[in-house]
Amino acid sequence: MQTLTIAIGQVGIDFFCRQFLSPRLQDLIRSMPVPDRLIDVGSFHGSGSGMGTDYSNVKVQLSSGHLQGFNPVYNSVTQLASGTPAGSEFKLEFVASGFSAQYQWHETGKSKECVQSISGSVVCQSHNIDHTYGYTPSFSGLQVQVTAAFQFNPASNTYEVVEHRCVAAPGEVSANIPSSSVVRNEIQGCTTTEVSATTREAVSGLDFSALINQIMPASLRSIPSSGNLGHDILFEFGLGDSGLGFDTSAGRNGLQVGVTGRVLYKGEAYPALVPASLGLPPIPQATDPNYLQTYVSSYSINGLQWACFKAGLLHTTATTGNIPNPEALRCVTYAAAVEALGRYDNTDMYAEIVSIDAPTTEFQSVWEMTDATLVRIATIPGITDAMPVVSKLRGYSYLEQKALENALATKKVSPTLIADIVNCARQSGMVMRQKLQFTVFLDTGEQTPPKLEFSVSRIDLLTNLRLGVASASTAQTLKFDYQKNSSTTTLLGTTVPDLDEELGQPFGKILWTVVESQYDDCLRRMGGEGVPLPMMQMFHFVFEEAELSIQQGFVSIKAKVHL
Repeated sequence: MQTLTIAIGQVGIDFFCRQFLSPRLQDLIRSMPVPDRLIDVGSFHGSGSGMGTDYSNVKVQLSSGHLQGFNPVYNSVTQLASGTPAGSEFKLEFVASGFSAQYQWHETGKSKECVQSISGSVVCQSHNIDHTYGYTPSFSGLQVQVTAAFQFNPASNTYEVVEHRCVAAPGEVSANIPSSSVVRNEIQGCTTTEVSATTREAVSGLDFSALINQIMPASLRSIPSSGNLGHDILFEFGLGDSGLGFDTSAGRNGLQVGVTGRVLYKGEAYPALVPASLGLPPIPQATDPNYLQTYVSSYSINGLQWACFKAGLLHTTATTGNIPNPEALRCVTYAAAVEALGRYDNTDMYAEIVSIDAPTTEFQSVWEMTDATLVRIATIPGITDAMPVVSKLRGYSYLEQKALENALATKKVSPTLIADIVNCARQSGMVMRQKLQFTVFLDTGEQTPPKLEFSVSRIDLLTNLRLGVASASTAQTLKFDYQKNSSTTTLLGTTVPDLDEELGQPFGKILWTVVESQYDDCLRRMGGEGVPLPMMQMFHFVFEEAELSIQQGFVSIKAKVHL
């Protein structure tokens, strides 16, 4: 099963690493501990007056360590050919400019200073060494390389970024041993009085790789493989048939992932037959500003509509208090035309509207006379004289080519122009069909009030595709609007005394136009929640610059994202 698929190019990987992963890694690296250390300098002969000074059992305890001015910054990410599968590993590089370590330096040991007097005798004095100083070794910089892999964890049902290894290399190190320390009296060779390289390295050396690996967790970030819309509606994004795929080709490197996209309501799965697995989008090229491409199948949209239907969200009531024109639900308004309503002059009506079955959406060719379509039509050679009448079709949509051709022919548009107009208006569209139960009650106060029952067959186009965040969660979703194409109202029966059924049919059509705005609100809420998309919880598409197209059986979205 695979009903949603995603491909991310190099620029997208860099974005996700920079925005999603690097803050976590920066915090971890920044929190690197500076442990206490005991350095055994040992015994040495040092410079001094007279015959010099012997130092023995010299130890330096470094404590209360912390880093000062340490600020690792994300630099780059490189997709590696390594890992299982190949290409699943990514090397992230962080760079910190000059910083220092701050310690308390406590040195202990013994010193024995011997002085030869004028008479030639030697006088020696021994002292205990017990000195405390501040100590600040400095580093010109630090380069940290963290190699991580992107994988799916079936045990936790999450997508994870896991750490594989970490290497840290400092730049030039300045030991900066305290000027009053006895260690500075260490003689290196016969003529120099300089701290030995071994001692310098011992006191200033930090194994940054070991320290960072000590605090680096196995899982750096995890992304839940579900999208919760509230109302007990859940989308599952487990790994689909294609699994995770990686490409390390120059200029085309990135990753692809197919996910199940299964829809559940209160744990019950959407019962429709699972379609053939949706194909993977191509990985966007490194030069493509829209670095993420996703395919969303009709199965996902139908699953949303089924779940909303099961949750009772496609059920509403219209009253005089919630429609734009309250008079439209008062019997007196129609008494002159519908004689049977004459006895109910002081009675209001209310209507209950409920979806009988879950709506279904199909992808097909449609012909829409939108503003954008009319702009294209205006470029047709010889169209100038016909444009005024063609423009009168603004806002109409047609599910069959013949219907648009007939509308244009009725307006006396020439057959040659009709063919060109039809080509301009044709596009792939999402067509939703649904059946509704529409019942109008006369609010007489009776336990069983008089009523009229109708069925409504309605066809809508899903338009204004966009992305956003579901109101009940942080799930990133594909949203859409519903634009009514047509509706047919059929009288099923009535208990209103003396109501002529021949009048009931047109009366129902009038009432439906009055109250359908309330049902439109149900659709708006459903489209406003939208279909959750995997791994998008904290990101939003830059939709104004997106490339969107409706294909056979799925919607293709190519875009970039922002926080």
